[in-house]
Amino acid sequence: EETFARALELAPEHYRANLFTVFMPFVRDGDVSRAKAMFEGPWPSWADRSHWMSWKTPLYERNYDDALARVDEWDVEASFWSQGFTPRASANGMIYRLAGQPELAKLQFRTARAQVVKALETNPGDVRFRIAFAEVIGGLGDRDAALDEARDAIRLMPTSKDAVFGPTIQLDAVMRVFLPMAAYDLALTELDAYLAGPGQWSIEGLLPDPRLDPVREDPRFQALVEKYRR
Repeated sequence: EETFARALELAPEHYRANLFTVFMPFVRDGDVSRAKAMFEGPWPSWADRSHWMSWKTPLYERNYDDALARVDEWDVEASFWSQGFTPRASANGMIYRLAGQPELAKLQFRTARAQVVKALETNPGDVRFRIAFAEVIGGLGDRDAALDEARDAIRLMPTSKDAVFGPTIQLDAVMRVFLPMAAYDLALTELDAYLAGPGQWSIEGLLPDPRLDPVREDPRFQALVEKYRR
């Protein structure tokens, strides 16, 4: 935080310094107040590549209408960055599912499927696309294939191969595939492995996420919280 504060003194519009100043309380403590304040007004110029944060902020507050509205503000069809890929329709599908509107969720996942398939045709080995595909087909009801795709993505990009990208894929598999598909044993095993090593998200940063609700009262999850909390 001290480093980024100094960077902002020197270059107030610096993309990464701004992004991580907002991002750190999010991943460290689950505190979305800075991100919420940023997205309540016109987006600053440096926020153009921060689409995921714009909808995850209201998601943490379980304000699903606002989350959908934020996705509608995206100026791209997919949030695509160095460690992830989320089509706009996939984000909407996930939000509708959490809001208890499964039929609307399926409509969105059906729209996203064509986009993800096209991305996979371009680069079938890209694990970001594999996770996105797993999320989509899982949302359309193909649970077994979704779990296989997510497991393959973890296998193709293990932490031992890439200590930054690997954990990101591992956590994406947990939050976007294993938990929605009710594969709770698998989800908790991978979440334990993720939290045991270096990674962006602390357990405190993850706790407000509504996607964890199915395991929140599970003694195994509560044990993970006690194990890794600060």
